[in-house]
Amino acid sequence: MSDLVDIVRDLVTERAASACFAGRKAELHEISVRAALARSGRRQVVVVEGGPGMGKTALLDRALDQHRDFRVLRGDCALGSAGDQLAAGARWALRVEPSARSPGRLLAAVRALAAEGGPVAIALDNVQRIDAESAAEFSALLRAMRGSALLVLFGLRVPWQPATGEPSVGRFRQRLSAGKNVSRMILAELSVAETGELVSQAGASAPDEAAVRLHLYTGGHPALLSSLLGQGSAVVHTPPADLLGLFDPLVMSVLRVVSALPEPSRCLLAAMAVAREPWPLAVVGSVAKIADPFEALEPLLDAGLAQWFPAEPVAPVAIRYPLYRDAIYRSLPAARRTALHARAAGYATGTRAWAHRVAADLTTAPTLAAVLLQEAERYYLAGDNEQAGMLLIWSAASTSDPGAGDRYLARAASWGLRLRAVDWDRHLESCLMRYQPNASRAFLLGLLAEAAGRYAHARTLLADAGELARAERDARGDDDARAVSAGIELAMAMVQANLGQPAEEGRLADKVLAVPGLPAVHRSTAEYLAADARARTRGPLLALRVLARNVPDADIDAHGGGQPAGSESIRLWARGVLRLLGGQLRAGTDDLARMLRAEDRAAASPFEPAAHAYLGYAQYLLGDMKGSERAVAQAVLALAGHGIARSRVLVHGFAACVDAVAGRAAAAANHVQTARRWQAESGPADFAAFPALAIATMAQVSGDYQRMAAALGWLPRGQGQGVLHEAWWRPLQVEALIGAGQLSAARRALGRLISRTDVLAHQPMTVAWLECRLDAAAHGEGVKARFSAALAAPAAPDDIPLHRARLAHDYGRFLMSARNRRAAIGWLRRAAELYGELGAQPFSERCAADLERCGVRLSGSSGLDALASLVPRERAIADLAAAGLTNAEIAGSLFVSAKTVEYHLASVFAKLGISSRRQLAARLGGESPA
Repeated sequence: MSDLVDIVRDLVTERAASACFAGRKAELHEISVRAALARSGRRQVVVVEGGPGMGKTALLDRALDQHRDFRVLRGDCALGSAGDQLAAGARWALRVEPSARSPGRLLAAVRALAAEGGPVAIALDNVQRIDAESAAEFSALLRAMRGSALLVLFGLRVPWQPATGEPSVGRFRQRLSAGKNVSRMILAELSVAETGELVSQAGASAPDEAAVRLHLYTGGHPALLSSLLGQGSAVVHTPPADLLGLFDPLVMSVLRVVSALPEPSRCLLAAMAVAREPWPLAVVGSVAKIADPFEALEPLLDAGLAQWFPAEPVAPVAIRYPLYRDAIYRSLPAARRTALHARAAGYATGTRAWAHRVAADLTTAPTLAAVLLQEAERYYLAGDNEQAGMLLIWSAASTSDPGAGDRYLARAASWGLRLRAVDWDRHLESCLMRYQPNASRAFLLGLLAEAAGRYAHARTLLADAGELARAERDARGDDDARAVSAGIELAMAMVQANLGQPAEEGRLADKVLAVPGLPAVHRSTAEYLAADARARTRGPLLALRVLARNVPDADIDAHGGGQPAGSESIRLWARGVLRLLGGQLRAGTDDLARMLRAEDRAAASPFEPAAHAYLGYAQYLLGDMKGSERAVAQAVLALAGHGIARSRVLVHGFAACVDAVAGRAAAAANHVQTARRWQAESGPADFAAFPALAIATMAQVSGDYQRMAAALGWLPRGQGQGVLHEAWWRPLQVEALIGAGQLSAARRALGRLISRTDVLAHQPMTVAWLECRLDAAAHGEGVKARFSAALAAPAAPDDIPLHRARLAHDYGRFLMSARNRRAAIGWLRRAAELYGELGAQPFSERCAADLERCGVRLSGSSGLDALASLVPRERAIADLAAAGLTNAEIAGSLFVSAKTVEYHLASVFAKLGISSRRQLAARLGGESPA
């Protein structure tokens, strides 16, 4: 029986796939170590194992390319006798006539090649097909050349099931399984990050989300990825499933494998394709109506089509990759699919059961649509917006009654403000296009366009929706019609804000606030937008007063008591973010933390990633680096399945800031790249503040003041513009100008910061630090007294601890320049302590360098050296693990696999000499574990 190696043969051979190469850094490093040992005269063997298409040949090619000082012999057991191929290769390299075939010819040929000088490498692929004679020759070669400059690389497809029972093959197999000079590595699928590398190498500029989609669809299987990438740049913007038709060569190869299976196995596979998700093997067997599902499963496992988890309680099975599942599902006749869905509906639960019922059309359409609507309302009230939205779509799609369909769409529109964050826009658009134009259809399409960043198109759609809604409201006048009309006005307000028209945003929000009897979500959203409009032109403190007029602080602080369901979380979001932007850091973080715990937090789901990100940045400013890292990691995770594109700009911008200060430069650069790409694609213009803030922070930690100043060049010059985030970018601007020697400009910018008490809460520590820094740079009078007074001042609630540490550091450097070494050392030590408490690694390193110039080395340097030995990826994973994130959460936040996280954590533990996450947290926090 054939298996999925046919796909590799027919479509993307491993040698062809080696043109693009991603990842495998740990494997290449191990081969480099073995190559170095081989050069020293100690024969080394590396066995590269993996399933078909896992990139074994590509890895061998890349490894040999990196070690060109070796004289290389290549062979492939799939092409015939390995001994003949390698002996012939050696004779060709020596330019001598071929000799007669004889025992020991391979050993003699390799010895002759080695005698020519320099190390020798043998690369043999498809070792699982080695013949008995070649196996015996290799066993003799490996025994005889133990002390030679020889590197042997084997590519081995697993599982290895020798076609012959020859003893020589068994002995050779045993020799490859053990020994101190034998290194075995098993190639798994590529990670999400490595998938992104492959996409880029194929000539496409792919967003991270495209890499995620391709990875989910193929499981990171290199050969399947290469086949999809052969479709061209369309893979970046087109869902992978839409790239493959039923007669695509890749799909046809999968179906050839399926057609060779026994009938029970094909039936089981069809049931698995309909189930979509892992189900107990016994249940899948019942859906497939086969007597012995265990016997039917074995050929599927051998062919690589399925995976089974026997160690789990219900022993679930599933099709190995979504790509296989799509190919198999599409090939099923419609009648068979319907029958399988009908049987599957009896075993599924929740919305999956409804999905099977819809696919099987088990009831008459009007009844099914009404029941689906009822289920949608139940999920909506429970706060599960995504499932509620999907059930609504199904209800509208399940009825042939235009009137009923319009009513279902109107209900979806009345929930639209809560559902707009859900990332099912393609499904919704395909459903909406089935209906005649009406207000609900235009509104939902407008919301999708707004969430995707197509603001001009959204404005056109929403204007059409408004016209249609006025006519429908006059004709119907029911609550749904009024809610849709108000929702259209609020969506238009959001669009106007994104187009840089805050005055129009405020006018529309005020208009909605004047309408009585609105749903709580609509009213609280209008309250937020009315305040946001003022914040964009007059600053966050004035906006807080506007918010307080519409909803008193006492009402927001009622912890839900007396507030309509659906309003508490949005009001906490509105006040919390305005407080943060106004410099009221502790009050703002308290509001956002409460928002994320609120019982009605589902109402604020469009703001959830931004809330985590704002909270993380504020915690960083307040000195809680661990809490900050946890919050920004949660922000990145919250983007999964989130449909509002601009949220990605601020989330990745803030994540870059936190990573930069923690010393994770590579991770920060990746976040900046992602933030800039999303800002370019979806805007809005004022969101350029977030990548600019991130780039300036990265430049700050390295002391690159010219780059800091350049990064902040985005700042608009118009009256009232740029004021929204001034509390955060203005201090960076002042520092950059001082560092760049533009002292007059720095003094003007600092005066602007001091005078903006109408916009920002006073920041005494930040102002004192910048004043001292400016005076020191200008060599002004009384600098020492000013530093002393600033450092002696009591801490204010919203002081930024990093700025106090910077103040101590700058004072130490000032004293160094004044040749007061003893006092300088004291303040530099104090700064180092503060940096250590904050986890501000780059600043700690700069402070340590200053101390070394004073002739002082910080105590505990061995621990610092161990931490310094961590590569950036290890440090990023270690910090998140110490912050309490699970391996899965770390993997999601860094776009890597859970296996990669596990691998790097093991390396971290080894380097630091620890064995638990508790010890890791203590080490990174500067404490001694109990």
